[in-house]
Amino acid sequence: MSPPSSQSPFSSVQSNPPPPPLPTNLTEDPLRKFAVEVVEILKNQGYLAYFAGGCVRDTLLGLIPSDYDVATNATPERVLKLFRRTVNVGLSFGVVRVVAPKGGWDVEVATFRSDGVYSDGRRPDSVTYGDAKEDALRRDFTINGMFMDPLDHDRVIDFVGGRDDLARRILRAIGNPRDRFTEDKLRLIRAVRFAARFDLTMDPLTEQAIRDMADQLGVVAFERIAQEFRKMLAHSSRARAVSLCRDLGLMPTLLPNLPHEAYQPQVNWLVLPTLSALPDDAPFETALATVCNRLDPTTLIANLKRLRLSNPEIKRIAWLAEHRHDLDHARELPRHRLKRVLAHPHAGELIVLARAEAIARGDDATLANIDWADAYRHDLPEGPLDPPLLVSGHDLVALGVKPGPRFAALLEAIRDRQLDGLITDRDQALDLIRRQVNRSAPGPTAANSSANQTLGETPPGNHSSSFEVHD
Repeated sequence: MSPPSSQSPFSSVQSNPPPPPLPTNLTEDPLRKFAVEVVEILKNQGYLAYFAGGCVRDTLLGLIPSDYDVATNATPERVLKLFRRTVNVGLSFGVVRVVAPKGGWDVEVATFRSDGVYSDGRRPDSVTYGDAKEDALRRDFTINGMFMDPLDHDRVIDFVGGRDDLARRILRAIGNPRDRFTEDKLRLIRAVRFAARFDLTMDPLTEQAIRDMADQLGVVAFERIAQEFRKMLAHSSRARAVSLCRDLGLMPTLLPNLPHEAYQPQVNWLVLPTLSALPDDAPFETALATVCNRLDPTTLIANLKRLRLSNPEIKRIAWLAEHRHDLDHARELPRHRLKRVLAHPHAGELIVLARAEAIARGDDATLANIDWADAYRHDLPEGPLDPPLLVSGHDLVALGVKPGPRFAALLEAIRDRQLDGLITDRDQALDLIRRQVNRSAPGPTAANSSANQTLGETPPGNHSSSFEVHD
């Protein structure tokens, strides 16, 4: 594509006033500085080049963009020749990633284009290079369809009314909403995320199109859905996002088999006030455990695998959901049970989740127990939560205990007594094992059950001195 003529392609665009001066922390942002350099190099070669999409939206909102996209009439081949460090991320779609000379930052540079047919409801079958207006009209929402010229006092080029919609806090699909959602079904959930994150009201036609097409979200690869859902739940606007998903009929596709109230907007659902009570910086896993807290373990894990989560994420969420009520009566728990919960790597998240649910229920008694457990965890009066083991399986073998159910029960019982503060050193533990080994058992019983009966659910400060594990 040749460099442009001197006639401006934006002569038909209504002139917008320049945005307010950029905050100092944005003008000093090294990523923005690099993006400006990319635009400058393209313009010096005679091409049009502008910031495009989300970075323009964020700048107008006074936010610091996390990434920058540049749109240009330079072809991908020209972009590859103009910049030394590039990555071909989508050459067939006209997209090249330009990497900063010293690394650390990159900017995606895309050629102005119009999209062909989206036969799979995910991506265009073909693209045709065009001009800036065509490029704007192919985008999803008006707030994401603007351009900005960082070399011309951040002049905004707006073919789609995005600046007015942003000022009026409206989320509107560009053109016919049904066409935009038919092209890429992922836009159905992206609309929810943008509306929640930026506190926007949905344009009625856009909202109705989502309701009518909600069941088509399932054609999208769940990896892509999971990425959007993750961003949604990791943000402080998570409660409104989930509420919108429920209201618009997206929840059955996102998470099937939830309790019926998850799909019926007219029914109270404790999950929503619980999400509202979570701290703004609560991680994605804590929020998802909140949404899924009433699923049985098998169904929960099936849902999490469906979202293509990693095994560590699945284990983390499943543990939080399973143990969310463990601290509801923390003061009454035997010390060994309390310490086992509080010593878990995700105990801090469990406390956050349990506290939010107690706040949502208005349960002051439970909230007091959870706050007490949190204080206990940080200022434990009787030593560490997870002290080193006093004995191991090798010690039991040396004392003549054969591996089996009784073997594991002995180790568990010793550990419980250690956590209860009844034994404090290795000699005491070995002495208890010797006495147990030498004691004749009255008859066969379940070893684990016997260990539990021996130690019992002894209240703190009222420890039993008995110790017996039967074969």
